Amino acid sequence: MMTDKQRTRTQQDERTGLEPEPLRTAVREGIRAAREEVRDDLRAELWRPPMRRTARLYAAAGTVALYAGGAAVALLVLLLALVMPAWAAALVITVALTAAAATLRNLARSPRPHHRRGESGGADAAEGRDEMWPPTPRMPDPPS
Repeated sequence: MMTDKQRTRTQQDERTGLEPEPLRTAVREGIRAAREEVRDDLRAELWRPPMRRTARLYAAAGTVALYAGGAAVALLVLLLALVMPAWAAALVITVALTAAAATLRNLARSPRPHHRRGESGGADAAEGRDEMWPPTPRMPDPPS
């Protein structure tokens, strides 16, 4: 007696005229070959000496900038600690940085204002269109 899975395999074989195992093997080999080719191309591109040097310098600059930002935050906390308790100064700076991060995130999520076509007084203005130009795709709402 044949199971449902065996019947499905038999039906696939009858429809395509191909055996599933050689087809599976061919697909896997094709995927492996494509993956290796892309990997080799990326390695060849990224491991060129000038590109590698540039990437390392950008990484080093980012690291130094991160430490400079931390030092600036420490400076602000120490300056505020002159006029209030140290824990309150740290709390004020933390709240300010959190508010700045939230503002930047909200700015990144909102669509950029564009020049409207109807502002020149043309046909669009007469028709009362309120479209943004150039048209931008609508961003999905963030998950709740």
